[in-house]
Amino acid sequence: MTMLAGQIKRFLGVGLLATAAHVVTATAVDALFDVAPLIANFCGFSMAVLWSYIGHTKATFAIRPRHGFHFPRFLVVSLIGLTLSSLITWWGVEKLGAPFALTMLLVAVVVPAFTFVSLKLWALKT
Repeated sequence: MTMLAGQIKRFLGVGLLATAAHVVTATAVDALFDVAPLIANFCGFSMAVLWSYIGHTKATFAIRPRHGFHFPRFLVVSLIGLTLSSLITWWGVEKLGAPFALTMLLVAVVVPAFTFVSLKLWALKT
């Protein structure tokens, strides 16, 4: 397996774990505290960002991160990914009239591809 193929495989694994952390955290916050759903989701998103950062620095790209340098860049990529997924959803459903499920398929391809390339070439580059 090439180095790139290994990184992609680990990237997908970390992404699945981060997604699980997001869902479990958001669900727990919703069940345990009297907060709005968007607050619970934000808590889940925040947990996923932390899991992703740890997983991608340790496993996907196996770097020794300089947290003051790498984490802000990682956070920028994460927030751009969130914005990109929102824009794709809005554009697809509201402007093109596409089915929501179809826009989610596009999000599921575009956002991880953007994130992988951005992390590899900029945010977590050593």
